[in-house]
Amino acid sequence: NAKADSVTDKVFFEVKNLFDADLSQVSVISSYLFEKVNVALAPKFLELRPGTRIVSHAFKMGEWLPDKSVTKDCITVHFWVVPDKIQGDWSWKIDDTKFNMKVDQKYQKIQTTITENDALLTVTEQILSGSRISLLLSNPFNGKKYAFNGVIDGDIINGTVKVTSIDGKALMLPWKANQ
Repeated sequence: NAKADSVTDKVFFEVKNLFDADLSQVSVISSYLFEKVNVALAPKFLELRPGTRIVSHAFKMGEWLPDKSVTKDCITVHFWVVPDKIQGDWSWKIDDTKFNMKVDQKYQKIQTTITENDALLTVTEQILSGSRISLLLSNPFNGKKYAFNGVIDGDIINGTVKVTSIDGKALMLPWKANQ
């Protein structure tokens, strides 16, 4: 079918034991395996490059919940994006303001605790997709709102932050966090 559709330069097919196969160059995995097999493969999938997409026909991966599931005509397909590893403590400065973030991670789900100069911020959104992280925060003490968007690269996050003051004035600034 790849030849007939002229996509042989974009895809390849191999017949191998999936547990032994080198998947390091894979960017998309399409699977039709029972959940028990998917669960056994999940640790191997989590070692793939962040952003690698996994699509499974009908079967999930146990505790690793899909990012999205779609059902049409009684057929369910599940979709995951391999998350980057972000667990731990991060810090950064914006002007003279110091921020600290503690991240607890389970697969692509993250729970963050963030402080601004020791004031606990309210986290209204925290999304990890592959190497991309987005955070929406507010400071209940000074009314500032923050929209962080960045890309994780090892022990560094690079991106931007939109800072909105209580009077509605917004400023876009670079964001660099270190672990």
